[in-house]
Amino acid sequence: MDIIERIKDIDCYLKNIRARRPSEIPEDTLKKCEIRRAISHKFFIPQDKPDHFSVEITDRVTFIPDEGPFDIRVVIGANILLAEPLSREELRKMMKEQKNILSIINQCLPHSSAVIAHITDKMGFPPVILSPRITVEKDEYSDESGLSCR
Repeated sequence: MDIIERIKDIDCYLKNIRARRPSEIPEDTLKKCEIRRAISHKFFIPQDKPDHFSVEITDRVTFIPDEGPFDIRVVIGANILLAEPLSREELRKMMKEQKNILSIINQCLPHSSAVIAHITDKMGFPPVILSPRITVEKDEYSDESGLSCR
């Protein structure tokens, strides 16, 4: 069963923001750099509450290969209330499935995408509008990826 069908309520909140930009940006750097988005997550399953768990999603925008015009890291937390209690083992098993991980992450990404657009606008750049959802093809997913259950 999909985890999203078992969720009664999701309470997302902004946990942390780190944004920086260098005081000087060499013009040739802007011509060579490429924007990069990295999304990672951590799940927290409490011992004493079988109908709750939480997740922390980190959405980071950087540039490769060198330092770009900015570096932004947004951490979104979410407290999740289940419609019915699940054992820790059942919940862990469900959170190892790619579709369940993506369902939870995609509940939080619209919030981080909006924050990143607002911050880039306030930094004096055109707002960077990122997708509020991610998809991963089956062959792109592995337990070592940033989307693995930690």
